[in-house]
Amino acid sequence: MSKGKFITFEGPEGAGKTTVIAEIYKRMQKEGLEGILTREPGGIRISEKIRAIILDNDHQEMDGRTEALLYASARRQHLVERIIPAIHEGKSSFATASSIAHLPTRAMQEDSGWTTSCPSTHSQLETQCPT
Repeated sequence: MSKGKFITFEGPEGAGKTTVIAEIYKRMQKEGLEGILTREPGGIRISEKIRAIILDNDHQEMDGRTEALLYASARRQHLVERIIPAIHEGKSSFATASSIAHLPTRAMQEDSGWTTSCPSTHSQLETQCPT
């Protein structure tokens, strides 16, 4: 059995990531291919709760590094609980707004000097979305 892939779609709000990924997923299912459709941050119970904290406008005072760590925590739990098991089952995982892009962006905004590395279990396709 071949391993699945982790494919993310990045872009600003309203760019159509969810629409595109849903269409790709639907076509994949029609061809009999197995996969999962998910999102980051989120996709599982714990990560959805972390997402709610990150996106809550009542948390405007949140430090950028704290936010970056929350994104990393949500992503890690999502990988361990949902993405990696799917990959080992040969299923491809499609996610919108992966925190792969959010983490270095927030770190740079805070001038923290942090860097990130992507696990070898996924690939990232970068595209420019018109706004």
